[in-house]
Amino acid sequence: MVSATQAVLQVEGLQIEYRSGRGAVRAVNGVDLTLRQGETWGLVGESGCGKSTLAKAVLRLLPPSGHVVEGRILLDGVDVLTLSAEELRRLRWAAISIVPQNALNALNPVLPVGDQITEILSCHQGVGRRTARERVRELFEMVSLPASRMGAYPHQFSGGMRQRVAIAAALALEPRLIIADEPTTALDIITQRLIIDRVKEIQRQAHFALLWITHDLGVVRGLCDRLAIMYAGEIVEAGAVEEVFHDPGHPYTVGLLSSVATLGGDRRRLRGIHGNPPHGASLERRCQFAGRCPIAVETCSNHRPSLAPSRDGTRLVACHRAPEVPDLLAWRPVSPVGHGGFLPVTAGKPILEVEKVAVDFWDHGLHWFGPSPRSVRAVDGVSFVLHDSETLGIVGESGSGKTTLARTLLRLVRPTEGAIRYKGRAVSTLRGEELRWFRREVQIIFQDPYESLNPAFTISRSIEEPLRVLGASHRRGRQEQVREVLGRVGLSPPSEFLHRYPHELSGGQLQRVSIARALVVEPSLLIADEPVSMLDVSIRAEILSLLDDLVQERHLACIYVSHDLALVRYLCSRTLVMYKGRIIEEGPTEAVIRRPHHPYTAAMIRAVPTVEHGILVPLTVLPQERTDVPQPACRFYPRCPMAFDSCRWVEPGLEPVGTNGHTARCHLFGPLGAGRTDSQGGCTP
Repeated sequence: MVSATQAVLQVEGLQIEYRSGRGAVRAVNGVDLTLRQGETWGLVGESGCGKSTLAKAVLRLLPPSGHVVEGRILLDGVDVLTLSAEELRRLRWAAISIVPQNALNALNPVLPVGDQITEILSCHQGVGRRTARERVRELFEMVSLPASRMGAYPHQFSGGMRQRVAIAAALALEPRLIIADEPTTALDIITQRLIIDRVKEIQRQAHFALLWITHDLGVVRGLCDRLAIMYAGEIVEAGAVEEVFHDPGHPYTVGLLSSVATLGGDRRRLRGIHGNPPHGASLERRCQFAGRCPIAVETCSNHRPSLAPSRDGTRLVACHRAPEVPDLLAWRPVSPVGHGGFLPVTAGKPILEVEKVAVDFWDHGLHWFGPSPRSVRAVDGVSFVLHDSETLGIVGESGSGKTTLARTLLRLVRPTEGAIRYKGRAVSTLRGEELRWFRREVQIIFQDPYESLNPAFTISRSIEEPLRVLGASHRRGRQEQVREVLGRVGLSPPSEFLHRYPHELSGGQLQRVSIARALVVEPSLLIADEPVSMLDVSIRAEILSLLDDLVQERHLACIYVSHDLALVRYLCSRTLVMYKGRIIEEGPTEAVIRRPHHPYTAAMIRAVPTVEHGILVPLTVLPQERTDVPQPACRFYPRCPMAFDSCRWVEPGLEPVGTNGHTARCHLFGPLGAGRTDSQGGCTP
């Protein structure tokens, strides 16, 4: 029997390499880590730092090209690296299990989800089908899934429900250690928060150790007891979460914290971390972070620091200048950006007018002997006006219609109803030269730069292509414009990038190329569709600061589409919140975030984990969307914690709830909701 204070997992001096055509790459370099029963560790770092490689090594799931060079991995005192295949089979699921990042890829698509968990129970415990099914019912109830869905297939679940199935599978045999490898990264903020809360509740009951791998510092502060920061295969700082967040001792930790946009306090400049992390750990005797560190000295280039106690003894830090870091690199800024930290709401000349736009998609399916095709309304009666030099945020969860709306504004999707006017001209009627003019005037930055850039084109050709297609200047002039715009987006000197291909650039550099391609034709309106969601937090900060600077310097109008309210607050002066194709709240960004008036907006804000404090605000549980009942008049009625009977039968309109055009589509602020709001007339987050 292992005592509550004894280590469940001990990683000692672990070194892992991957073999490739260009030689061995050190992915993990001398990592030490100890997890105890009931303890939650967060493992944080940029892509490629070795987080997932470490997790795979603990489970002995490294690919054939990866191997452990040195070190031990002790699970309840037994070295996992010495076990036979049969001993490993008995160990997995029973003593240690994993919740993967993408449950859709991890679950078998041709087996009902209940049968997949039943299989785990039958193989490891030899129980009968009836007993196994009863245990699956218990597990479904534990993760807040209806037992009636046990016979459903993975594709019939939402992303959040699939992650809950993966959590149920991980809990099936009551393991002492669960590794969660970015399990909520691809989920909407409310779904993410519900899963985090459920995991915390289950852990309090089952008392297992949890290793939570993520790049989201807000999640770590709200969920974890202790934290390890990884960089280039090494742990550079480790300790209690509150101690690390309150007084970070490594420049890399400070850089990560300075890269995070927040919902509270004054709006501040995001600093980011210059440069890119190395591909694998260097075996040279120097600090891995020296090339990106703002306070590096000669010693950092000649001697590798080891993990040592911080000046107050509360954590371990691998930095030659650790005692000086809190004084040299305070991560909390002393002054806000701009107008008291808030972006002013401009009232310039209207540049884009959207009036009652609706978009239908047809669900054809296989209907030879079934019902005829039906339409799905993705955007429903959206109206707004965008002014010159204004930055407008559009937020909402997946399926809210925000990306469809953005593509409709670009005339990439044809609206079913409504009108869109750009600078007074009806977009739907533009033809020939007028349409070419519109394409120059309105540009988009896509979410995934890897998919939006042609892999067979050099960077020079990718950026020059819009100029050539839209008939802008001769070739020599186009080349000059390409060089100029590359410098403008921070890819200097341009000569180093012109003849390279997309696969030769990092994610942050690729997104800068995407921005350059959008800017090269000198647009007046820029539409950015989640342009940083694929990037690490440090690279994200640099791209957001670049966008902010470009919009301000060139007086661009901008529409920023995102599910991240903190990023919208950083960039946008005005915000629209969408739910199931409709605008449910609109107004100045600070007013919407600080005093939300729609229950859905309030729920989104309450769900956001933040680096500013370690206590997650209690979240009112929103039920899953139901598709087996007729759609009520209010789209949010089935999930709303403040709904009353009129919400089901009477469609709410956008009601004024404040100054500067702050409106909300909710009966709480109309004649039917008199007396139902809080004392200040809002839905306090």
